[in-house]
Amino acid sequence: MSQHIFNEQQGGLQLVSSTNRYIDSVQPSDTPDPELIQARLPMILQTSLDIVQIIHLFDHEVRALIGYQGLSYKHPALTEKLEIGSKRHHRCHYQLEVDQVNIGELELTRNKKFSAAEIELIEDLLCKLVYPLRNCTLYQKALSASVTDMLSGLYNRQAFDQGLMREIELAKRQQAPFSLLIIDIDNFKQINDALGHAAGDQAIRSMGDLLKSMLRQTDSAYRFGGEEFTLLLSHTEHEDAMMVAERLRQSIAELKCVNGESSFGFTVSIGVAGYCKSDNASSIFKRADRALYQAKHSGKNTISSDLASH
Repeated sequence: MSQHIFNEQQGGLQLVSSTNRYIDSVQPSDTPDPELIQARLPMILQTSLDIVQIIHLFDHEVRALIGYQGLSYKHPALTEKLEIGSKRHHRCHYQLEVDQVNIGELELTRNKKFSAAEIELIEDLLCKLVYPLRNCTLYQKALSASVTDMLSGLYNRQAFDQGLMREIELAKRQQAPFSLLIIDIDNFKQINDALGHAAGDQAIRSMGDLLKSMLRQTDSAYRFGGEEFTLLLSHTEHEDAMMVAERLRQSIAELKCVNGESSFGFTVSIGVAGYCKSDNASSIFKRADRALYQAKHSGKNTISSDLASH
């Protein structure tokens, strides 16, 4: 078994064992073995900025050359580990890092041990993989930053517009339900006026943390603007969405935000709308917004639903 960590050192890549002992300095080999794959691999790996596609391209090119049965890859940007082929007993495991950028963990497995020559070849091929992966990672980070609200840590309005269209397309194609929630912090202006804008910012951050902690992986939360948030609940019928909304309302009402040496709480009003076949992005949003208006005018700290789809 071979465990190594890639770190860039003075223009090259330094291999480090799991015990943090430097093994050797690795530079891409000038000796093609075989020549065709060695020559074309860098060009092929530069054809995409999608992490999963890059790994599949790498696997397609080198599997027959190395003779392994399974490849697995884990990356911070991926919600699940990518598994190609079937896992076997003997393995080569690598932690990949370039320019202090974590670009994931890659593991190759097969039924028999890897020879020293094969490990050397694997590490030479990985030298050709790490820079395309770094480019993918930096691109994904930039893409994520463009659709992320920095204060709440949630997706922003632009991402919500895209997410809502995606849910509608999925619902039409698969006949699958989904629900939209609009959440508004009650009396937010009073929080800012009485406690200061730092307290208002803390309320926004606390909302973001709570929403991220309570939602399923298939759901998505957004800061729509100001003190207003939206949730897209995939594969969720109207009745289930109402239960989610009530759990959120209760949890937020129990939330305590630290503001200097004191703490404060707040409540929210929530509008709920379930998707119906006649909906488009504008109509389902208007229904959820109408439900929110009803919740606000029913005394706040409550939930309301638009029943147009039922």
